[in-house]
Amino acid sequence: FIANAKTGQLKARLAGAYLRQPEQLNRFQGHLRMPMIEKALRYIGVQPEPPLQIVLFATNQSEQIRAEYRENDTIEYAHLIRELLFVRYQRFGLAKKQIIVCPTSDNPADYDLMLEFYRDRLPEIARRTPRPTRVHLLIAGGTPQMNTISEKWAPSSL
Repeated sequence: FIANAKTGQLKARLAGAYLRQPEQLNRFQGHLRMPMIEKALRYIGVQPEPPLQIVLFATNQSEQIRAEYRENDTIEYAHLIRELLFVRYQRFGLAKKQIIVCPTSDNPADYDLMLEFYRDRLPEIARRTPRPTRVHLLIAGGTPQMNTISEKWAPSSL
């Protein structure tokens, strides 16, 4: 089952993997919406120069983690979003290599682990070539711990 029997909520890892299958992606891509991301892209504007870089943060906990937690990992959704963004925005010059999935295997509900994760990853992203002239941070989804840490730490690291 790709949905929680009690809540009816989709299990992110399973639903994302299902929707990434080529047949399913072709079938559903016109129905899949990313309202916050697409609104942000309309605001920023997708242009080939300077090259836009999109970083999608995702959870990907180890197989030793209890299934009820691991099933909610967003890694498959991140790869699905990467595919959808490429398909929808390649005509504006967006290349697949401009969309990066940045996973964490740590517990996303642990403030200390998320602080360490963002403390390491955000400066790495800022040092990439070409160096970004502007940075837009869309804090949506994820756990409250991920959002709080990225919101507080990002401005000083980028």
